[in-house]
Amino acid sequence: MSKKAPGLLRPDGIDDHVERRSSRHFHVDTLSLFVLGAIVLWGLSGFAGSRTHAHAADASALTLIVTTPSLIRNGELYETTIDVGAKRSIRKLVIGVSPALWRETTMNSMTPTPAQESSRDGLFRFEYGPLEAGASFKVKIDLQINPSLFGDNAGRFVAFDGEDPLAEVPVLLRVLP
Repeated sequence: MSKKAPGLLRPDGIDDHVERRSSRHFHVDTLSLFVLGAIVLWGLSGFAGSRTHAHAADASALTLIVTTPSLIRNGELYETTIDVGAKRSIRKLVIGVSPALWRETTMNSMTPTPAQESSRDGLFRFEYGPLEAGASFKVKIDLQINPSLFGDNAGRFVAFDGEDPLAEVPVLLRVLP
């Protein structure tokens, strides 16, 4: 080992790679840190991130409220909730979802699990059974935007009593890179 400065031991040959930094290097590091900090703060502000909205329909038989993001980034996980409030008895509650709304989307879970699932008349249909007048029902769906999706997914949620449509909520999901 060589000894170049008192109290400072370095392995042989390392002195060739160590040089004193000028004040210019300090300013470059500070600027990089400032730019990185500004990007992080911008991301945390939510300005270009997820925005969740409640979309509602009030029909004579029920109220249908769908809470889902309207703006999200691809690759993100998100949650959609469907709240149904029955104003009269419903024989068989069925929730329909447009396939276009879930294009390039992965469904991770749905709680509660529907009694039966089908695809008919251009909708994914999830059957839940009867709902008494005055009762409320909530469905929670966890989804993830696939990284390849960019742009808009538009569709609708429809509440049925068996085959009879009761209420419909249009939804637009804008996906940023």
